Amino acid sequence: MTFLLLFSVDSERCHPTEPFRCPGQENVCISIQYLCDGARDCKDGYDEDPSLCTAALEL
Repeated sequence: MTFLLLFSVDSERCHPTEPFRCPGQENVCISIQYLCDGARDCKDGYDEDPSLCTAALEL
C-alpha cells in the first residue's frame, strides 16, 4: 500500500515543538497536534485541507 504524504516537517526552519510549516508562509510553523483539528491555524487554512486530513488519517 502506498500513500502520498502531503505535508512535511521542516526541521531546518521550524522549532521541533512546531515542525509543520504552513505553505507559502516562511515564518509560520505549527504543532502537529493542530493539523486537522477543526481550526484554521495557517492563514490559508491549509492545515484543515480535506486532502491533507484524509492522507493523515490513512497513515
